[in-house]
Parts: sequence; structure tokens; C-alpha cells
Amino acid sequence: MLAEIMSFIENSEVEKMTWFNSFGDCLRSVIVNAHDDSKRLEFG
Repeated sequence: MLAEIMSFIENSEVEKMTWFNSFGDCLRSVIVNAHDDSKRLEFG
């Protein structure tokens, strides 16, 4: 997931960076919350 975040930053993908940013202000919070959200969408 960290590589995914870095690629969004390098490619200036603002929409995707905003989505990640909505999960918190520290890297740990972002990763944990984004993972939880992805699983929520996967399992409904």
C-alpha cells in the first residue's frame, strides 16, 4: 500500500491522494483505515 501511495504522489494524482488523506494525518492511520475501507467494500 505504501508503494501505491508513493506512486500517487509521484504522479500528482490529487483525487487518489485526497482519498488516502481522508483516513488520517499519520501514515499508520492512513494505512490501517484505507485497508479497512478496502475490505469493507470487498465484503459489503
